[in-house]
Amino acid sequence: MKSLKLLSLVAFCGLPMPRARAAENGEALIQKMAGCFAVSYRFVEDGTHDVDIHGSFEEIENTRAADGALIFQHAGILNNKKFRHLKEEWRALPGDFWEQKVFGPSGAFRYECHGRFENGQLRCLAPASPKPVRDRERKDYATLDRENTIQITDKGWVQSERNIKRDAQGLEVSREVGWVEYRKSEKANCAATE
Repeated sequence: MKSLKLLSLVAFCGLPMPRARAAENGEALIQKMAGCFAVSYRFVEDGTHDVDIHGSFEEIENTRAADGALIFQHAGILNNKKFRHLKEEWRALPGDFWEQKVFGPSGAFRYECHGRFENGQLRCLAPASPKPVRDRERKDYATLDRENTIQITDKGWVQSERNIKRDAQGLEVSREVGWVEYRKSEKANCAATE
């Protein structure tokens, strides 16, 4: 009933009628996350636990798994040495939704979230995630409530985060905002000698 009243009001005022958004090609957007990227990390929490890393390169290789998932293996390049980083699995779900599962360098499951792409952007929540590698030595919190926003363009992609860190009883310890930027780079920049 409310939506009928809103449409009547829109028509009465001469405003353009709202149009349903066309579904974006999520697979085409996700494929843009493959390649060589200059990566920078910035996480701000309290001035003591902040992380700021610029100028490293990260190579992302993707393959299609037999069951239809898009799999990305992140490999970081630091001091001309390649190291295994995160792995992502992306899977299409009904209703234009996508599932993202993230695994650590050892293959251990980290978190998963679900969302739809709108204007090249996917927003998703992953409560009670394990601590990220950058905080592995910290004892003051146990889990991370993640709010991730991934924005994909032809020039690269950004993952912004708004996180709540919680202790073992679920009480909030602190809040953190993060920004990980992947700028497309020349393939030669991702060639490590070791």
